[in-house]
Amino acid sequence: ILNNFNTFFGYQRNETSITNSEDILFPSFEQITTNEITTHSFFYELGYKSNDNNFESKVGLRTNHFNKFDEFNFEPRLSINYNFLEHFKLELLGEFKSQVTSQIIDLTEDFLGVESKRWVLSNNNNIPILKSKQISFALRYKKKNFVISLETYLKNVDGVTARSQGFLNQYQFSDSYGNQKSSGIELLI
Repeated sequence: ILNNFNTFFGYQRNETSITNSEDILFPSFEQITTNEITTHSFFYELGYKSNDNNFESKVGLRTNHFNKFDEFNFEPRLSINYNFLEHFKLELLGEFKSQVTSQIIDLTEDFLGVESKRWVLSNNNNIPILKSKQISFALRYKKKNFVISLETYLKNVDGVTARSQGFLNQYQFSDSYGNQKSSGIELLI
């Protein structure tokens, strides 16, 4: 039975850098800013596969250290797959994730009415690290090169900034943040 189990572990170093520039002709103004965050991640995964290859599961943990903030976060993950009737598969996924990049809307009221979006890095103050929790369930059919997939999901994201939402009210220039919940169904043919 031990042959049905496997382990996978490793280390990942990720350096994220964003440069934003502003260049205004009148009055003359130019500004270039660069920010970066280095993330050190250790991950571990334990997998199981049945002898007939119809059932497979994985449970894992990813530990991230964000050096700029001296902060750790832990991201558990779960994956369960079951194959049946030769071409069908059921899949259940649950995972925590984090992201140090956000997109904010800047200068929402220019003369063309077009909003300007820019990428920014988390600063652990008014732009926190985005942290999400997601669970999804899928039914897939695959035969040769033909695939049909129906997936439903629930997702909760913490750390969404008001400046990323394009508000045109009292929150337009607010540095507040909160959470966002979404759910949906995806069909792929």
